Amino acid sequence: MKNSILKIPLIGQGTGDVESFASYLQRASYEHGVYVGEFIRYLFRYYYDDSYRGALNTEKPGYFKVDELIRVAGRVSAVVDLVGRLTDQDMYQSTFWVLETCLSRSIGEVEKNYRWCPECWSEMHHLGQEPYYKLIWHLSAVSVCPTHKTKLLERCFMCGARQNSYKRDHKISYCLRCGEELYSKIFLYTRRAGTNSWNMVGNDVLEFISDISRWEKTNHDFMRLDMSLSWLKEKYIEQGNEEEFYKLVVNSGKKSDYEIESPISFKLVRRLAYRLGVSIYTVLSGDLCHSTPLLINDKVCNLQPDFMDIKQRIKKDHDLVFIKIKAAIDQSEAPLSLRNIAHKVGVSVGYLRYRYPVLSKNIVDKHKSHIERIKLKKHLDAQLSAFRFFMDEKYALHAKSRKQAYKVLREETGLPKFVLKSAIQTAYSALSLSNIVLLEKNVKNSK
Repeated sequence: MKNSILKIPLIGQGTGDVESFASYLQRASYEHGVYVGEFIRYLFRYYYDDSYRGALNTEKPGYFKVDELIRVAGRVSAVVDLVGRLTDQDMYQSTFWVLETCLSRSIGEVEKNYRWCPECWSEMHHLGQEPYYKLIWHLSAVSVCPTHKTKLLERCFMCGARQNSYKRDHKISYCLRCGEELYSKIFLYTRRAGTNSWNMVGNDVLEFISDISRWEKTNHDFMRLDMSLSWLKEKYIEQGNEEEFYKLVVNSGKKSDYEIESPISFKLVRRLAYRLGVSIYTVLSGDLCHSTPLLINDKVCNLQPDFMDIKQRIKKDHDLVFIKIKAAIDQSEAPLSLRNIAHKVGVSVGYLRYRYPVLSKNIVDKHKSHIERIKLKKHLDAQLSAFRFFMDEKYALHAKSRKQAYKVLREETGLPKFVLKSAIQTAYSALSLSNIVLLEKNVKNSK
C-alpha cells in the first residue's frame, strides 16, 4: 500500500477471518470523519475514470444494502473495483464474489443485517486490535461463532437497534444509536449455545471461505463448476446409472428436474459436496475428477480395525490460553515469533493459526518487520564503520586496505562477516572513485 491513496489495510487478508467489504467501508469512512454514503460519493467524484462512469451509467452510486455489498450485486462491483485500486488491495477477498460468478442463484445465503460475536470483539479489544465484521458472519449457514460457540448477535442488548445504518458516530464495536459497547461481557451466558465445532452446521462453508481467500477473482481457473458436473454426469452414464446422477444432485430421479445449463444455487453445490464427501472448493474448482473415483464406482477400501479407534480429545481451556497469549505479547520487549509464543503458551503453532488466524498473521508480520529492522540497522552500522575506517584519524596508523579494514572492524563491531565485507567494499569503491575524480580535476587545473 505504499502508493495507495487509502492507507487503511483490509484485516485478515488471506485467512478465513477476513473482514467483509461492508465492514471495511464502515471503518474507512469513520477514519475519515464522514458517513459511508458521503465517503463513496467523494471517491467516485474525484477518482472514478470516465470509462468506469460509462459502465456504471451514473456519477453518484445509490444506496446499497448490507447483503448487496457482500454479494457484489449489480453496481457494487464498481465500488469494489474503485476501493481496490485506491488501496492497492484485492477487495474481492472481502466479498462473496463467487456467488455472482460461478453460481447464478444465492437467495437467502447471505444475511441482510450485520451480525457479530461479542467474545471475538472482546478479544480484539483486549489485544489492542480494531474490531471488525468478519465475512463469515454474513453467511446464513453460520449462526454460531466457530471459535467461541457463541450465538451471533444482530441487535444491541440495550436499545435493540440493528447496526445497518451508514450514519455512524461511533466505532463499529459500539451501538450506532445508544453508543453502548456491543461486546459487553453481559453476553457471556450465550456461550456454548451452539454445538461442538466438529458437529457444527455450516462448517463446510467456513472451510470454503478459507479456501477462496487465497484466490483472486481474475483467476479463471477457479471457476470450473461446469467441468465437475459434466465429468460426474459422464461417469454415471458410463456405468448406466444416469438416474442416480440426478438423485445425487437433486432429490428426484427425473431428468427434467435438472439440467447442467440451468442456474445453479449455492445450496445445491453444498448438498452435492456433502453427499460426495468432498469440499465445496473441490466441486467449484473443477477438481472433482481427482477426488471421487472410488465413491462413484462404489469401490471403497475397508478400513483396518486400528483405523476405527477413536482418539481421545485433549480439551484446552481456551480462556486461559488467550490470557497467556496476551501476557506473552505484553511482556516481551521485542516482537516474538509465532513459534516462540506457541512455546511460551504451551500450544502448537497450528492451534494458534486455527483459533486466532488474524492474530497469528499480525504476530508473523510484526516479527518479520522487526527482523528486517535489525538487518537494516546492521547494514547501516557496518557502512558507517567502514567509511570511518578509511576517513577517520583514529585509524590513521592502519593500512587503508580492505583486508585490514575487515580485520579491525570485525573485532570492534562483531558484525557478521558478509555484512562487513559488503560495506567495506562499498566504502572502498566510493572513496577510490572520489580519488580518481579529484586526481583528474588536479590534472586539468595544472594544464
